[in-house]
Amino acid sequence: MRGTGSKRRRGLLGCARGLGRRLALPLGSERGFTLTEVLIVIVVSSGIVATVAVAYNATLRSWEGTAALADAQREGALAVEVMANGIRPGSVVIIGSQSDSIAVVLQRDVGDTVIASYFLDTLGNIHNASGTIIASGVDSLGFSTTDTKEVNIDVILLDDLQTPDWEPDDQGVLYSSTVICRN
Repeated sequence: MRGTGSKRRRGLLGCARGLGRRLALPLGSERGFTLTEVLIVIVVSSGIVATVAVAYNATLRSWEGTAALADAQREGALAVEVMANGIRPGSVVIIGSQSDSIAVVLQRDVGDTVIASYFLDTLGNIHNASGTIIASGVDSLGFSTTDTKEVNIDVILLDDLQTPDWEPDDQGVLYSSTVICRN
């Protein structure tokens, strides 16, 4: 009985010491890793690290693309809303010859007043009458009308994911809206 109790008292610490003695190698032992085994481990580890790096890079690129697309969507929606809010109070609209500019006129008994205008510059920015940029990165801006009160607005924003020579990564967002002058 007493022998059994002493083994129980040894517990985990005693087992760990015994395991350590069994795994310890004497100095000058011929056991160890060969150069071939070390090289195989290096090659396999390098492959795993490379795979993880490629997966990380692809995930990061996808995340950046999604964030850029969300930014383009926000900017397009805001630009169309700003233009719609400027067109609604008008009486008549006058669309430019290339359909990328518009003037909104409020007709009154005392005379006509231009209350808003929007145009696309050559750098892809939409400006209002005071020259303030309300959207950038615009590929095209189009205004059309069937009469002088109802206006269709089409805005296409493009986003390039930092690779100008590779067109497949260009993302486009189209926003369309129809606005009716109230006055």
